[in-house]
Amino acid sequence: MTRIACLGAMVCSLDRLSIIYLLTR
Repeated sequence: MTRIACLGAMVCSLDRLSIIYLLTR
């Protein structure tokens, strides 16, 4: 369970970073 949660958090943070990158580019 913790592994899945960690993976989900990583994906969410990556998604957020990519959105910020696209917006600020």
